[in-house]
This record gives sequence, C-alpha cells and structure tokens, in this order.
Amino acid sequence: MKIRTHLSVFVSFISLLFLSMSAFANQSDVNDTLHVYVKNMSREALTFTGVSGSKPGNEITVTPQVIKPGQEAVITAVKTLNTDIAAYVNFSDALGNIAPLLVMVQRQIHSGQPIFNVASENYTSELDHESLVRNKNIGPLYLTILEAKLQILSK
Repeated sequence: MKIRTHLSVFVSFISLLFLSMSAFANQSDVNDTLHVYVKNMSREALTFTGVSGSKPGNEITVTPQVIKPGQEAVITAVKTLNTDIAAYVNFSDALGNIAPLLVMVQRQIHSGQPIFNVASENYTSELDHESLVRNKNIGPLYLTILEAKLQILSK
C-alpha cells in the first residue's frame, strides 16, 4: 500500500513539473517576441527586401512580403539571445526607392524609448503611440514592448 502511495505521489510530482516547465517555455516566448503591424499608406506597393544591422540572435520575418497600398503586414521579431531587438527592416518600391524601418526595442534591464521609424527621401512613418503594448511580465531580460502599429507614408 505504501509503495502505491509513494508511486502515485511521485507520478503526480513529475506531471506537475512537466506542466510547469511547458508553461514557462510558452511564457518565455511571449516575453521575447515583438509584433509590429505596418500599414502601407503610400502610393506604391512596398516589397520586403531584407534585414540589415540586426543584432546577433534577432530573427525577423515579414508577412506578407509585398504590401500593397492600404494593406498591412506583420513584422515578427524574436530575440533568441539575451540582446535587445535592433534592426533595419528594409522595403522598396517598384522604382527602387527604399523605405528602411528602424526597429529598436530594449530589454527591461535598459532604460530608453522604443523606436519604430521610417526616414528616407521618399517615405516617412507615423507610430500609433496608443497601440504600444507594454510587457506586463517583469524580468530584466524580457522585452519592454511586445506590440506596435505604424503607417508608412509617401512624402
């Protein structure tokens, strides 16, 4: 009888341990992932041409890769190392005009404002400051901002 009791307690403990670990893994993903919703309000379709100036450990994807006027794309940036997110997400139009979007979001250990900005000869951007979603979880290595919305405009 005692062996059965100890065995069931052990199995319950192991099950609880695995559940706790999987919950932590999901929480970690949330704290390391940034979503930027970019709406193209320019006159031209913008095509994602790549990422430059990225910190090591930043993984950045853009979906869809062509943003027609009036449409929206989602930039997903994941930090896989203990670094801030910092990169230029580059777009261009059919004429070869570039629209480099600077994305900078710090970990909570740093102080500073996040930056979401397009500045080029033909394009600019407007950030919807009310759309910034601050990370409610506290941790020095967690991102400060998890979501933002902005518009890319023709000059």
